[in-house]
Amino acid sequence: MSEPSRVLIVEDHQVVADDSPPSSTTSPDISVVGTGSLGGGLDPRTQELKPDVVLVDFRLTDGKPAADAGAGIRQVRPDTS
Repeated sequence: MSEPSRVLIVEDHQVVADDSPPSSTTSPDISVVGTGSLGGGLDPRTQELKPDVVLVDFRLTDGKPAADAGAGIRQVRPDTS
């Protein structure tokens, strides 16, 4: 059996982020390794958590477009989807 996909959820609304804790994952194919926002820099979290997939909120309130966040993540971890 292969390792589950490691998923990082980027959400700038704390209520939504809190509703998606790592313990809520029920699929053996997915492991939510963390949730976070772009505030404080996502690059260190991406390096630390080594996600395979990053789900980014399309409408981030910190002013950074989701596409820019994705580009930054791919610079740190090019194999991340």
